[in-house]
Amino acid sequence: FDHHASELLDSVLLSGQVEFAAIVDGPRTLQGTVATAPFPDNRSDDFRFGDQGDSVYFISHTVKRPGGSVVLRLGFDEGPTLQRVRTAKRRVLAAMLIFTAVSIAVSIWLSAMISRPMIRLREAAQRIARGDVRARIQVHSSISEVQELNHHLEHMRHELVGSNERLVTEMGERAASEEKRLDLERRLLHRERIATIGTL
Repeated sequence: FDHHASELLDSVLLSGQVEFAAIVDGPRTLQGTVATAPFPDNRSDDFRFGDQGDSVYFISHTVKRPGGSVVLRLGFDEGPTLQRVRTAKRRVLAAMLIFTAVSIAVSIWLSAMISRPMIRLREAAQRIARGDVRARIQVHSSISEVQELNHHLEHMRHELVGSNERLVTEMGERAASEEKRLDLERRLLHRERIATIGTL
């Protein structure tokens, strides 16, 4: 058991992440052949990094075996883990900044995609309100709601043009009818005058 335990402890120490490794079997303590810093016997387990004011994270684990149990005591170097935590924090922060920048860029792009056609539609509606009903409303957009609004405004403009043409036609017909009526009145008046003169 001692030879096997020594080889196991040496392999753990040679991994580079463990600064101290020992197996406590009752009153005796087994250590590997690789030299390590002394491990104080009264040292308690750490519950967080830097718990005992050093850079070694100590843990103990009881291992049951036939004929009793032993305690595996390990001291891990906190440096690599703390470095990984700092690196992970930097990466998360960088990812959040990139996500924020991309979100802002996409928001600006989307607002431009939506507002530009809407501004053109508003300008077209204002031209129609001022009486310029001849200009066609053609706003190109990939947004279906904007296309639908463009279609409805164009339909409204087309109806206004039709109504305007009907009004112009009706006004022309009324003017012609009025002109005919006046002409007929003049003729009738002229005939009456001639008839009056003829009877005298």
